Amino acid sequence: QKEISSSAFNQLLSYSWPGNVREVQNVLERATTMASGKFIYPEHLGFESSYSYTTLKDILAQAEQKAILETLERCGGNKQEAMSLLGVGKSTFYEKLKRLNM
Repeated sequence: QKEISSSAFNQLLSYSWPGNVREVQNVLERATTMASGKFIYPEHLGFESSYSYTTLKDILAQAEQKAILETLERCGGNKQEAMSLLGVGKSTFYEKLKRLNM
């Protein structure tokens, strides 16, 4: 069973969906197949090129979120281990989780 990352979820919400419900199903089925781990990220959705970031802050937040999610997945959800691998302290780590709605 796969989970949709918050960045991928936001991308799904912001997409205009010119098709119907079948288009949503197709995108999610493809993303499930493309994602090798537990999480579905924006690059698995197949329409990342139509999604544009407007600010450097958005780009950095996306990269930071992806790094945190991938590290947590690699650590089996162990936050202590993820903090260690990412080289951040507890308060910084939890601030980032809160800021990124994770």
